[in-house]
Amino acid sequence: MDDSATLKDLLDFLTLKYGASTRNLFYDESGEFKPLVMFLVNGRATDDLGYMLKEGDEVSIAPLIAGG
Repeated sequence: MDDSATLKDLLDFLTLKYGASTRNLFYDESGEFKPLVMFLVNGRATDDLGYMLKEGDEVSIAPLIAGG
């Protein structure tokens, strides 16, 4: 990843590397991002796919879980 990489770039990289099953984790059938995924960059939550990543950033990706 280069110095101008965003969270969206990371998702695109992961889907290219791991295929359609990974893409389905992040995007619905129409290609829209699923809002049921949470990102933590260096331990801080963000939902901004345009978030700029820096070298050394630690990114965690987790599904949101809801219930009642």
